[in-house]
Order: sequence, then C-alpha cells, then structure tokens
Amino acid sequence: MRTPTGATSGPGRTRLSSTARGLVRTSTLRGRLALLAALAVGGWLLVMGAAVHAVLSHQLSAQADSVLAAHAEAVASTVHVAPGGVRVDSPQDDDALDTDAWVFADGRLVEGATRSGALYAAAADLARVQGGRHGAATRDVDVPHDYRLYAMAVQRDGADGTTGAPGPARVTVVTAVGTGPYSTAQRAALLASAVLAVLVVAGVYVLARLVVARALSPVSGLAQQAAAWSASAPSRRFGAARLPAELAHLAGSLDEMLDRLSAVLRHEQRLTAELSHELRTPLARILAEGELLVDAEGRQLPGAAAITATATEMSALLDTLLRAARAEAATTPGRAELAPVLARVAERAPGVEVEVPAALSVGVEGELVERMLAPLVDNARRHGSAVRVTAARAGREVVVDVVDDGAGLAAADLERVFEPGVSLAPGHGGAGLGLPLARRLARAAGGELVGVPGPGGRFRLTLPPG
Repeated sequence: MRTPTGATSGPGRTRLSSTARGLVRTSTLRGRLALLAALAVGGWLLVMGAAVHAVLSHQLSAQADSVLAAHAEAVASTVHVAPGGVRVDSPQDDDALDTDAWVFADGRLVEGATRSGALYAAAADLARVQGGRHGAATRDVDVPHDYRLYAMAVQRDGADGTTGAPGPARVTVVTAVGTGPYSTAQRAALLASAVLAVLVVAGVYVLARLVVARALSPVSGLAQQAAAWSASAPSRRFGAARLPAELAHLAGSLDEMLDRLSAVLRHEQRLTAELSHELRTPLARILAEGELLVDAEGRQLPGAAAITATATEMSALLDTLLRAARAEAATTPGRAELAPVLARVAERAPGVEVEVPAALSVGVEGELVERMLAPLVDNARRHGSAVRVTAARAGREVVVDVVDDGAGLAAADLERVFEPGVSLAPGHGGAGLGLPLARRLARAAGGELVGVPGPGGRFRLTLPPG
C-alpha cells in the first residue's frame, strides 16, 4: 500500500515519536528539573503579562479619554451660556459638533444630530448624572458596539464678558468614541504575548533538558565507570582526578563503596580458598581408603566405587573453586571446545539431549564450563522429565541453553533462584548453592547466567567465544 503524499511512516516516524516522548518524559531527573524551570518561567511570564495587560489597558483608556476631552473642548468652544439661554455656534463648515457629540441643558438636548438610539440614550443618561457639575465623567457602554462616553460641564458667560458666573442652565457636552480599535489592539497584544510566552516556555523546557543532561552526564559517567570497575576491576579507583567539587565528593563516595566491595571480595576469596584447601586433605584420605576397600581377591567392595567417584568429583570441584578464588580478572584465561565438554556433562546425566555445533569453542577452561553446567543440568532433571542442552553462537558471544519440560520459572523467581540457600523444590534435597555458584563462575569468566521465564524451565549461560 502506498503512503499518501506528506505522510510519514516507517523507522523515521518511530525515531521522531521516540524523541518526542523522550523530550516530554518527566520520570527522569533532567525532565523534572526542566519542567520546574519551564513552570517557573511560565509563572513569571504570566505575572509580567498580567502587568503589561493592565498597563496597556490603562494607556489605551487614557488615550481614548484624551481624544474625547479634545473633542469635548472643541464642542464647548461653540457653546455660549447666558442668562437668557444657550446658544451654539455651529457653522456649516465646522465639524467639531458631529454625530458623536451632544449638548444638553438641564437634561434637554440642545444640539446634536442623533435624538434616538441606544448611544443617544446612554449619552443623555450620562448628562443627567453629570448634571453640569465641574469636572468630567466617563462611561463605557455597549450599544451594540463598544463606545466610551465623556461628559463635561460648560460654564455660563458673564454679563461683563467674564466666565464662571452661575446661570440657571446646567449645560453638559457629551462626546463618544468607538473603542473597537483600542480593544482590537489590546486583544492583538494579548494574543501576541500569549504566543510568545508559549514559545519561550517551550524553548526553556527543551534548553533546560539539554543543559541539565549535559550537566549530569559526568555523574552518569562516574556511575557507569564504578559499575564496570565493581564487576571487572575492583581495585581501580577514581582517586584525585580533577573534578568539580560536587563530583569529587561523589567520586570519593564511590571509591569508599569500591573499597568495601573489594574487601568483601577478598574476604570471600580467602574463605573459599581456605575451605577448599582444608577439605582437600580429608578427601584425599577418602580416595585412598576407597581404593583399599577390596576383598581377598582384590576386587573392590560394593559401594566403594561410588565413594571413590564421588570423592573424585568433590576434589575436582574444590580445584575449580581454588582457581576461581585466585582469579583477579573478569576473564579467566583458557579455551575449550564445547562439544566434548557437553558430551562429558551428558555422560554423567543419562537422558540429557545435547545439540552443539562441532567447531564451537569458548574462551573458558573446559572444567569451569562443566562446573557451570552441572548445577543447571541437575536442577533441570529435578524439575522436568526431559532435559535438552543447546549451544550456538550469538553475535560476539556463545549462548548455552539448558531447557526442561517442567513448570518453569515465575517472573518473581528469576533472581531469587540465584540467592544462596534458596531452593524452589525443597523436597528434592537441593541445598540451594549450585545455581549461585554457577552464576559466580560465569561472571568470573566474563559471562552471565540468567533464568528465562516461560513454559518449561530455561537457564541461559552466556560465555565469551574461544
């Protein structure tokens, strides 16, 4: 099916959507800090916008009042108030008095082109309210358009030519101006301010995320380096590296953590070596005594062969533990072909099906691989009736899967089964130490051992290639 013109699909659209989700995600520290900065800037812009709006509204109102006052002064200059009455000089070519100006005397219209309509009614009402008093009065009306009215009293002419003498008539000039242009300008300024504020807040959010991400990148680098050292080089330290004060404090804390971890590892290696060394002597005696358990004809007594085989296997296991305890690097030197190793594992576990390419090798000693696989195979035989071991090359690694037809692992048990002393089938006599030992050996060799959820039990051993 063809994609319509202008539409976006495929990997490009996926990358864009993932990038957009990354920008708006606030579950990370940089997202929260960026959102906080955007909210702070947005709040400040809101306050400033309200202040600007109030100032602009006041200025526009003052400008309208100035126009109205000038108009009213021009009209008032044509009005003469005397004891005998009110006279308005309105030559034909004088446009000071037009449809937006009225002259009222004692609430009665003296001059003005409009004598009906809502605007005239509002002007007459304002003239009655103002009542010829000194000063001016303003009012905003909607009749039906927006207008602003301005009412100003006109003083009476004196008999001697002076002004200001009180007279019987209260004369008021009312002028009007449409405020539509002012309102339009105010709304346009408000809309422009809102659009500008949104753009500024969005820009601040994106910029804050980039700045915070860049500022936190050294922290992420320190954490990743510490994690790598804890797994492969516990003796490495950050030391007196040239770092900012805050990062130097963090590096010092990480160094202390690595010191404690290194001490724990040394203690564990020493304990393992000591136990293995101490157990080798009684095992040698058991082997010697087992070989001497023969009858008069020199044949080995019943059960002696099983004792000798078990003692031999325990001796090999202790040798493996001693080598693992002495290892100082993550990658154990050595190389082994997988096919013979898996064949030996299958010989000790009848009924196990093995599938492995003939030329597949790993960068680990064969005895270590056997010690890794033995607990996995024994565990699979306890939980299932059919056990299958497969090996294949996956990229730059070698993957070995041990699968059974049992109930399998629940998601909550994927890590729990590797805790020392934990056994999910206590009735089968397992001590819960085989899987933790297998994972430890795998990690010491530069690999990994994990449980895989799903129907049937499955453990996946990853090893470096040979």
